[in-house]
Amino acid sequence: MGLEKCQKSLNDYLDSKRNAFPRFFFISDDELLSILGRSDPSCVQEHMIKMYDNIAKLQFQQGPNGETVVTAMISAEGEVMEFRKHVPAEGRVEDWMTAVLEEMRSTNRLITKEAIFFYGADGKNRVQWMLGYQGMICLAGNKVWWTWEVEDVFRKVKKAEKTAMKEYAKRLHGQIGD
Repeated sequence: MGLEKCQKSLNDYLDSKRNAFPRFFFISDDELLSILGRSDPSCVQEHMIKMYDNIAKLQFQQGPNGETVVTAMISAEGEVMEFRKHVPAEGRVEDWMTAVLEEMRSTNRLITKEAIFFYGADGKNRVQWMLGYQGMICLAGNKVWWTWEVEDVFRKVKKAEKTAMKEYAKRLHGQIGD
């Protein structure tokens, strides 16, 4: 009877942590207990790939006041997404991990807007532009610009520029070759 009560209390505790940070649902009870049972924020590193699709680890540094802060996320391929704002890794793990998730979204949104804005700017070709951003950012930016460019080609065709589609296809083939 006592063991069952203890097990139920433990399950309730773990469920409360998972409800506070739903990505904990992707890891086992033992893995969650190993995170919760340690005060070192870097203990989440070995479980990051399970909680996030293709995020291998977080980058930790000492903050200006000696506190540990999260400064970036690093993919399995080694792509680094530097956070615009550093996230203090203090207090309850589910709270600062939620803050990391929010900063990841915020930074991702800003970087994507920046990439779309700078597409083709400063005389850079598409390949040079792509090398400045993470893969997923490039995919999103490419989709936005491809849509705009195709709509522009349709406008040109409507204005009787009969070779507009062929010229655009030639340009795209050249970019693929690059």
